[in-house]
Amino acid sequence: MSIEILTKKDLQIFGNDLINQLQNKLKVTQKEYYTKEETLEILQCSNRQLEILRSNRKIAFTRIGREYQYQIKSVNDLLNSKLIDVVQ
Repeated sequence: MSIEILTKKDLQIFGNDLINQLQNKLKVTQKEYYTKEETLEILQCSNRQLEILRSNRKIAFTRIGREYQYQIKSVNDLLNSKLIDVVQ
């Protein structure tokens, strides 16, 4: 049975590799748009209401083929604009 001794350099290399892998994972999982289904679920509205928000330019969207996708920031801004402040 052999014993391996880790050096400070080995740990630095391991740490750098781990950080790079995590950064790559984050780049892959970050997205800018919700699908129609995700948006409907988040806003808890009907398909028709989502069309009205789109036509009144209340929510930013893009159309790819036949599918609409909704900008995450725009959906969050819409939700935040509907918040009611609680008075204490």
